[in-house]
Amino acid sequence: MDTLNFGEYLRSLRLARKLSINQLAEKTGISAAHISRLERNVREVPRPDTLRKLALGLGVPFDELLRAAGYSEEQYEYNTKVLSRRLQRLRESKGLSLSDVAHIAGISEAYLARLESAEGRLPGVTTLHRLAQVFDVTPAYLVGDTPDPKDNGPLDAWYQPKDLIQWLEESEVMFEGQPLTDEDKLKIKQILAVVFMDAKRKNQRP
Repeated sequence: MDTLNFGEYLRSLRLARKLSINQLAEKTGISAAHISRLERNVREVPRPDTLRKLALGLGVPFDELLRAAGYSEEQYEYNTKVLSRRLQRLRESKGLSLSDVAHIAGISEAYLARLESAEGRLPGVTTLHRLAQVFDVTPAYLVGDTPDPKDNGPLDAWYQPKDLIQWLEESEVMFEGQPLTDEDKLKIKQILAVVFMDAKRKNQRP
């Protein structure tokens, strides 16, 4: 699918499930403003971790959204191999059998074997979270969104430094136990803009 049409595709998925933008925001932890920009193709192609949240909230396969957002087959295959390698290494380091992990995660042993051999497609968000809980790691680590500290090779293909404003918009952020609203986040962005502008002026002084 052309990435220019991703917004229209995302909107059609949301409407088919009779969800408002605010309802989808509540289900995914992504701000309503950010979802609105995605649907209008105002923002760049969303990161895989954002797509994973959307997949869970919309009840669609993660790999379906990846392809719809324009991620290449090469990236997808690489990510599948990362998952395969990390699942096997984590399982063996804990002394668990395929049967043990499959039972704990609530999936079939045959399916887990396919994941470890990189023969199966990337699992859905729910399964990915279950597997991450078994090994006490994050879903992002399992699929390669974060670098492996034990791997001396280059960072995984999808790892990128997070933009602070993008992180604020896409994440469920709390302060003193209370979730921040879109209005709260807007105020924080305005404060940050003033702080960084002041810092730039000071750095330019002779």
